[in-house]
Amino acid sequence: NIVRADSSFDTLYISLYDQSMIDTERLIRLGGVRVLETPDGVAVTCGPVSTMAARSIRNGIRSGVRDTI
Repeated sequence: NIVRADSSFDTLYISLYDQSMIDTERLIRLGGVRVLETPDGVAVTCGPVSTMAARSIRNGIRSGVRDTI
């Protein structure tokens, strides 16, 4: 369901094929401070870990890993 993952210094941006599949409560339990819907998906404020999370998601996409957020 994830098309692309990008990040800034404190926000993780996730572009999705189907936004209805996003679990906002789970993202908050996993460390997100704020979850905002964007035209392409969601923006999750999670601090400096956002860069590592985006890299991990991109690596998962490349290797074909499937999981739900």
